[in-house]
Amino acid sequence: MICFANAKVNIGLYALEKRNDGYHNIETCIVPVPVYDILEVRKSSSFSLIQSGRDIDCKAEDNLITLVWDLLSKNHNNLQPVEVYLYKNIPVGSGMGGGSSNAAFFLKLINNFNNLNLSVQEMEYIAGKVGSDCPFFINNKPVVASEKGNKLKTVNNPLSGKYVTIVFSGCSISTKQAFENLNKLSNKPGLEDLLKQEIHTWKNIVRNDFEEKLLNYDRSLHNIRSSLYNSGAEYVSLTGTGSAIYGVSNVPIICDALKMKYSVWQLRIKS
Repeated sequence: MICFANAKVNIGLYALEKRNDGYHNIETCIVPVPVYDILEVRKSSSFSLIQSGRDIDCKAEDNLITLVWDLLSKNHNNLQPVEVYLYKNIPVGSGMGGGSSNAAFFLKLINNFNNLNLSVQEMEYIAGKVGSDCPFFINNKPVVASEKGNKLKTVNNPLSGKYVTIVFSGCSISTKQAFENLNKLSNKPGLEDLLKQEIHTWKNIVRNDFEEKLLNYDRSLHNIRSSLYNSGAEYVSLTGTGSAIYGVSNVPIICDALKMKYSVWQLRIKS
């Protein structure tokens, strides 16, 4: 069985109060985008994970896919072992959600492969044990996420019909790094209402709380942000807590200079 695990972008990302469990409550809009990793599972005598494509900064036994397998194995005694092939295209540390997407799509694959008959709600619960972004990728529809990122409210896609240009400089920033550098918290912003405004207004009203610090992590990020605005993007932001930057526009933008230096995806968001 083969599937294509897509990436995501965050529109607005607000860090609210710190929780007793050490996490932060957040508010953000998460939208799936058509940039993909490839996952294949095959019947095997024992579980294994083979990784290729872009570099991954962890061993196979530490990959979130392996964590999903371990969680399922504890609760399902007769799982058919599988050999997993993962081809990475979504950069690690980009904020595009590749690791979380891989884990969620693998969970959905194994649910079908082993006829586990897990419901969407059950898979979201299991995915939440793996990572805060993972439950989003189970239903894989635009949401406003709150609490730790695991309380999801489906919304109309704010990017529907728009062009999205994503640029990855090669600089990798982990979620842990991003939160360690966070120096102020927000009040609850009412993001769902903000995103109903015209996109050209988002520049002044929709904020990523991590952007100010993370843009200073690598000077090239400032340059990419400026280049996207100068090329005609109406709204530019970090993709999440990582280092990739995306621009939203009504028409395709020309960014040949960025393509010569960085990884660039130019996408049309259909729905």
